Amino acid sequence: MKKILVVDDDEMFRDIFDEILTQAGHTVVCVDSGEAALKHARAHHLDFILMDIHMKHMSGIEAIRALRADKSINNMPILAVTGMSGNDLYDEIYAAGADGYITKALDAKQLLKRINQMLSSD
Repeated sequence: MKKILVVDDDEMFRDIFDEILTQAGHTVVCVDSGEAALKHARAHHLDFILMDIHMKHMSGIEAIRALRADKSINNMPILAVTGMSGNDLYDEIYAAGADGYITKALDAKQLLKRINQMLSSD
């Protein structure tokens, strides 16, 4: 199906997202930082990025901005993932260039539905 990059500094969440997406038939690559996400996205064709927002060194917000600034990779859908909530945060996520967000308190069906909606709209 689709090649999805999962970006999260928490190994447990990387494993959870990897399992959910792999079982749904997607090819999944996991990285643990915004810097690694930029490097991987520039070197490989991807269909979708699932990006944690709160990471050390380079936040997901910073990584999304950098991805959107790079004309060679700025068109792929990015779904931000956060354990926090609040309209200011959601506004910042969209302002950075994410196509949507989802909270970490989710179930597999909810995650897959959101990803499929975003993939079908591009």
